[in-house]
Amino acid sequence: MRLRDLAAFAALAVAVAGCSVLGRAGATDLPAATEIAAGERFEVRLASNPSTGYSWALRGGAEGKVVRLVGSTFVPPAPPASGGPAPVGQEGNEVFTFEGVAAGRATIEFAYARPWEKDVAPAKVVQQVVRVR
Repeated sequence: MRLRDLAAFAALAVAVAGCSVLGRAGATDLPAATEIAAGERFEVRLASNPSTGYSWALRGGAEGKVVRLVGSTFVPPAPPASGGPAPVGQEGNEVFTFEGVAAGRATIEFAYARPWEKDVAPAKVVQQVVRVR
């Protein structure tokens, strides 16, 4: 196998693996529940690789009764130690910031999918339970 073919295969393997990984840790490493006070903020970090076309979308649970979405952003991977930008196609994190609104319990749900694929099930769905005191 030529070096160029090997590099292309490795890049494809990384892209495919990125579609099923959640955060730097796996989905089972998300806390079972997050407990906060009203007015307090917290983040949910989910691994994402926009170069694959996939992104995380909030599907529900943050309508503002118990928690509300404050904002979201993509945090790219850190640049290599040798300097320069991170290579294209590397996984980063989508970070969703929420704020507790009122006492109660909410289940926030996220879907990892390609936005243009309307009749295709998401590659991943994760939930985060939040208790506001």
